[in-house]
Amino acid sequence: MKGKLSFRGNKISPVSFEGICIDVSNLKGLQLTIMAIYRPPYGKVVDFDDELDILSQERTCKNIVIIGDVNINILQECNITNNYIDMLLCHKVKQCINKCTRQEYINDHLL
Repeated sequence: MKGKLSFRGNKISPVSFEGICIDVSNLKGLQLTIMAIYRPPYGKVVDFDDELDILSQERTCKNIVIIGDVNINILQECNITNNYIDMLLCHKVKQCINKCTRQEYINDHLL
């Protein structure tokens, strides 16, 4: 693998969450963007959605993996959760973790 992959870190400066972004590519031209994020539980989900939406639109690579703890319980049916999931679906991103990561809810996401 050494020498077959190239990595480039991209600075992102979100206000509502912490994050890093790395672009990975191989010799065949396959590109992947990995975003590792943490959203504090006290932050406004609406602000987080807006910033994540903008960051996702700015990515030139269409293959995006988002990992992290966003402190949004996607098992809870409400407008906040539905808006978050709808925003992800607009970017063709889906939740890969389908079992509870805490006692009764999914808080950690692999998208």
